[in-house]
Amino acid sequence: VEAWDECVRALAEPIAWATAVAGCSTVVVGGGLAEAGALLLDPLAREVAHRLGALRAPAIVQAHHGDRAAVVGATLLALR
Repeated sequence: VEAWDECVRALAEPIAWATAVAGCSTVVVGGGLAEAGALLLDPLAREVAHRLGALRAPAIVQAHHGDRAAVVGATLLALR
């Protein structure tokens, strides 16, 4: 549990910074870790919101294509 919580905190830091600087309204989390779904995304959303304070927190969602996103993107790019 401690390692998982540390992972959530480590992910929340750059997401909070990117949101504060760029005003992101949605953050898409992909890769194998995102397969944890709500187990990751719920505490991550809470941690990001906590770090942002009064700033509006982004929606944090799981990538539709999971760990296949890079392959799907490369295929679409090649088809152009």
